[in-house]
Amino acid sequence: MTAFEAAPLIKPPALRGVSDWVNDSGMIGQDYADAAGNFHYAVRIDNTWQVLEVPGANLTIGVNPNNLGQVALMWFDSNWNGHLAVWQEGRPLKYVADVPPNPPNGHYDWSGPNGFNDLGIAVCWTFLSWTNPELAYGLLENTHTGQYQLFAYPGSDILWTFPQMTNDWGTTVGGYETLTYESHAFMWKGSKFTNIDVPGGTNEFASFINNEGYIVGNYANASGAAVGFVRDPIGRVTDFTVPQALQTVLYGITDLLTISGIYQAQDQNWHGFVARLAR
Repeated sequence: MTAFEAAPLIKPPALRGVSDWVNDSGMIGQDYADAAGNFHYAVRIDNTWQVLEVPGANLTIGVNPNNLGQVALMWFDSNWNGHLAVWQEGRPLKYVADVPPNPPNGHYDWSGPNGFNDLGIAVCWTFLSWTNPELAYGLLENTHTGQYQLFAYPGSDILWTFPQMTNDWGTTVGGYETLTYESHAFMWKGSKFTNIDVPGGTNEFASFINNEGYIVGNYANASGAAVGFVRDPIGRVTDFTVPQALQTVLYGITDLLTISGIYQAQDQNWHGFVARLAR
């Protein structure tokens, strides 16, 4: 791995929850926290940062910019109901229709985007009722047509399914948790789920899959520290960490094999980065 570049935050200091993505053209998207602890989302285009806020929203957060320069934004209204919108520079903000109500429970709650591909598929998660928030499902929504698909990792012992990204070929990655609170990474294509396990690791989670089939994610080592991993298209898993970092969390990998994420430096502070994966 080479060419590490610290991605500067808009307003320091960053909190633990900061996240960082990059697309093939080098556009960076970043959730960050300001000095008061309030979260925001910004994009960096041609070395200039731009904060994206949905007008009238209580909170706006975003995910990875796709290769068309579009970003799926999750925004919350005055009642803290979540909605979806798509931003692209130079174009009007596109508001996406909410997922239709679910009759037994009234509506799907807080279905926010985790990833956004070039076909306009927003990768979300949702739960059916605030009274039972642990029963979470994956939700894929087409932001062009409004069509959506609910799914869950199979098994009666599954608490939640938390997808992160679907590539343009329809392969989805993410994580799930069991009734015994064990977390695992998964890959899903068609009707087939495949676990992604890291030898010696626990709490594996897959964050992103690119169109070549490379997957990045994270796991906890024996000390409980976060370690990044890369799974190549033939299934080989290797660690990917920022040199001298205490912890590394990976969020994305482009088709050009540029990886983005955050790391915890020796001074305990977290920073965003982008790096090139050596083939």
